[in-house]
Amino acid sequence: MVSAVEVRNISMAFGTNQVLSGVDLTIDKGQTTALLGANGAGKSTLIKILSGVYSSFTGEILIDGKAVTIDSPTTAKLAGIETVHQRIDEGVIPGLTVAENLLFDKIVSGEIPRGVSLKTIVNEAEKIAGALDLNWNRSKLRNDVYELGIAEQQMLILARALSRSPKLLILDEPTSALSVAESQNLFRFIKNLEEQGIAVLYVSHKLSELEQIAKKLVVMRDGKIRNEQSTPFSWDLALKEMLGQQELGERNNFKQVQGTGVILKLNNVQLFKESEPLNLEIKKKEVTGVIGLLGAGKTELAKVIYGADELISGSMDLEGQSYKPGHPSDAVRKDIY
Repeated sequence: MVSAVEVRNISMAFGTNQVLSGVDLTIDKGQTTALLGANGAGKSTLIKILSGVYSSFTGEILIDGKAVTIDSPTTAKLAGIETVHQRIDEGVIPGLTVAENLLFDKIVSGEIPRGVSLKTIVNEAEKIAGALDLNWNRSKLRNDVYELGIAEQQMLILARALSRSPKLLILDEPTSALSVAESQNLFRFIKNLEEQGIAVLYVSHKLSELEQIAKKLVVMRDGKIRNEQSTPFSWDLALKEMLGQQELGERNNFKQVQGTGVILKLNNVQLFKESEPLNLEIKKKEVTGVIGLLGAGKTELAKVIYGADELISGSMDLEGQSYKPGHPSDAVRKDIY
């Protein structure tokens, strides 16, 4: 693979707090590189360095093999790095139309003269939207930006970033406000970017997403890169490196407390039409944790217990009696919240 961006020996501290230490990272063209790490691992700091938000770092950034100076968001954009941050509301400019939002960077930079007519802006925005396969007609482009849904606002911010033909696109938790279907649309969009040779740095805690779209996985912990992998990924190794042996040891030393009696029992419960039957006992004086990747059924399980969804098959018992909530109010009457 040919590298788009290289980070060499990047370090940064806030006072006596060393947040990055000797980070080396290569992000290849036409490929999605996933960045994984717990809170405080240094992911956000690294992103902000690449985005030009932080400039007081040591080390070197290379684009297409040449060292560049990135000391502001403007120089990052000029170097070909675009970032879509997690909070969508930070990327949408209120009081402007969809077209003006789409072309905002070009208007601010003077590439599109200020005072130009809305008709001219809509014409230019229509070309960009069409090139990115966004089915936005002239009427939608003239609408206030807040008439767009959350998913469309996300695509607007992406389209604005891509209108500058970046070498690297950084996506920070891009699906945090999207549904499963909307996320799948985003993944198809990312695949198209890869085919155009654009490098993508994708930050997410959702392992199923990383498995689906990334070709390379980079794991950070305590300001350092601890592990790099190519597909197929070893998630056991990745999670061990993300958490560290000390934290894993502490978790293994937790004292297990046994409950005193079954309060809720699920018998051969089926959450999806083709899923395996589920049996579960929830006991008094015991915390039962349910974990799983996105789409595993955690939310569906909670909805079934709370009466917000119906069982496909199986049964539930509450304190030894049949429990069939048809509505959340039925659950509340049984002291289930």
